Amino acid sequence: MSRKLLTGALAIIVMALAVYAWMGGFSRLNFGLYSSPAIILSGKEFTGRPGQKELESLFYHMRDLAADRDTSLIVVTYPPADSTGLITQFVGVPGISADTLESRRWDGGEFVSVRLTQHLMVTPSPAKITEMASEFAAASGREITGVSIEIYARDRDTQVLFPLAR
Repeated sequence: MSRKLLTGALAIIVMALAVYAWMGGFSRLNFGLYSSPAIILSGKEFTGRPGQKELESLFYHMRDLAADRDTSLIVVTYPPADSTGLITQFVGVPGISADTLESRRWDGGEFVSVRLTQHLMVTPSPAKITEMASEFAAASGREITGVSIEIYARDRDTQVLFPLAR
C-alpha cells in the first residue's frame, strides 16, 4: 500500500513541476540597463488599495482601449507616501488624446529593465522584482527612484522599467 501511495505522490509532484515549468516558473529574470525617450500617456490616476474594484475597472478599461488602438497598456506605480498600504498608479496608453483622460509625461533617460514572460501565477511579487532591480542598480553604483513603469505589450510579455536616479 505504501508503494502505491509513494508512486501516486511522486506522480503528483512531477505533474506539478511540469505545470510550473510550462508557466515559466523556472525562468530567470534578466535585468539590464535601458535607455528610453520620454513617455507620454493619456489615462487616469488611481490612489487607493490594490484590490479595489475602481482600479480593476480602470485597468480593464485602459487595456481594452489599448487593444482597440493596437498599442500597449502602461501602468506607472509611484513609491508609497506612507505606511497606510495605499498605492498611487497612473494607468494609461500612449499616443491618444481624449477629453476624459489626463495626460502625463515622464522624462526619458536610463532605466533598469526586466521583461516578464512568466504566467502571472508564477511571476515574483512586485516588491521582489523591485528589490531585485534595486540590487542590480546598486551593483553598478546606481539607485532606482522607486517608480516603476509596467508596459503590457500582450499577455505574458510585460516590460518593467525602473528609472535610475540622476
